[in-house]
Amino acid sequence: SGTSLMAYSGWSAANYLQEPYSADLDFGTGEWTVSAWVNVPTGNAAAGTILSRAFSAGAYITVGIDATNKLTATAFDGTTTRAVTTSAVYSTAQWIKVRVNYTTDGTLAILVNGREVATARGNPLLTLNNASAVLTIGNSYALDAPFPGSIALLKLGATVPTPEQALFMYEQEKQLFRAGALSVLPDSG
Repeated sequence: SGTSLMAYSGWSAANYLQEPYSADLDFGTGEWTVSAWVNVPTGNAAAGTILSRAFSAGAYITVGIDATNKLTATAFDGTTTRAVTTSAVYSTAQWIKVRVNYTTDGTLAILVNGREVATARGNPLLTLNNASAVLTIGNSYALDAPFPGSIALLKLGATVPTPEQALFMYEQEKQLFRAGALSVLPDSG
């Protein structure tokens, strides 16, 4: 309470964020990362999507939570699906930082609060480029999997932080979730 940080919730087929195709999100065969702070209510029994970069066909990336409140991530290159799910559940009504990393050795990993908790390994994926893909936040591309909690500070990047960098970012950002925390952004100058 009292913080100036904003979070978004109330996701549905009529309440989601969407960005049209952007070549900046075509990660090709390179590494990439997705991170977000999420808060899933206790007693949740619904699967939901934090982020989806997809279209009705072709390569896609999704990050979300399954109906048992385990974090999930999937990358599909048009041929191969790489999926990872945590063994722990995260319906705690507490803010956690979720990060999904894909590295060019074929590893898809989920980190929670700066620490790796689940991985899936295989041959490196083919290109994840999809010239029709739409970025959808808070729901799936098909708008049939609204996220059951809140989302803040969602970021995508074409580099993967080292374990030390991921933990450092978590430690810095968690200060924004303390009661009364003030978020300061630089001015246009």
